[in-house]
Amino acid sequence: MTTVKLRGRKKYTGGSFAYIDRVMDRLARSIEKTNEEFAKKERASNEAFRKEMAATTEEFARKERASNEAFKKNQEELNEAFTKGQEKANEAFREEMKESLAASDREFEKYKKDWNKKMGDIYNRLGDLAEYTFVPEAILEKFKELDYEFDNYSRRQRIIDKDGYARAEYDIVLCNGDVVALVEIKSTFKYEYVDQFIKQIGVAVNEKYVGKQIIGAVAALEMSKEVKAYALKKGLYVIEQTGEDIRIDTQDGKFKPTIW
Repeated sequence: MTTVKLRGRKKYTGGSFAYIDRVMDRLARSIEKTNEEFAKKERASNEAFRKEMAATTEEFARKERASNEAFKKNQEELNEAFTKGQEKANEAFREEMKESLAASDREFEKYKKDWNKKMGDIYNRLGDLAEYTFVPEAILEKFKELDYEFDNYSRRQRIIDKDGYARAEYDIVLCNGDVVALVEIKSTFKYEYVDQFIKQIGVAVNEKYVGKQIIGAVAALEMSKEVKAYALKKGLYVIEQTGEDIRIDTQDGKFKPTIW
């Protein structure tokens, strides 16, 4: 029987296949064991990886929640601070605007006061000019042309009540024994001035010149046709400026004055 040497051992050739089978079997079991150990380690590794990932994910989520909470809180603080700052800014702006408006009002009141004073001065000058234009002597002469014989006159005559207040004032008063002419002079005559003057004539009738015949006349540097027509309709003479002279409009003799 022939023999071969295998790893220092002698084997018979007739038993080689059985030996190979045993070797292959051991090798297969070794590989299977190795595979099982590898699979076990792989499963353990995967499980550890999953746990690590789960822990990492949870930690990340926790940190994200904490970060979001911190951001939300910080945002709320910023919004609150901004709101407070905005409220302070708005309040400061309101106070500034209030002061600015108050300053503007004060400035406007001062301007209005100055303007009214200037306009008052202008009106006074116009009034003086009107009274200078319609002087009592000239008006008296024009009434003489209408057969009124007034023998005296006065300027700025007032009727004072018991409390010392002026109830009525007349720019020019022309008188004779029976007839009194009351004259109202304005730089510009308006509708309401006509009615106011008629009321003042009523005061004179009842308190100053009881029992006398009273006529009224209005004079102005400027009077519209409408106002003139209104005054004539109310029975008032209208005295007009014509160049350097004045005239009393009688509507070509058709005018009939009201006798109070």
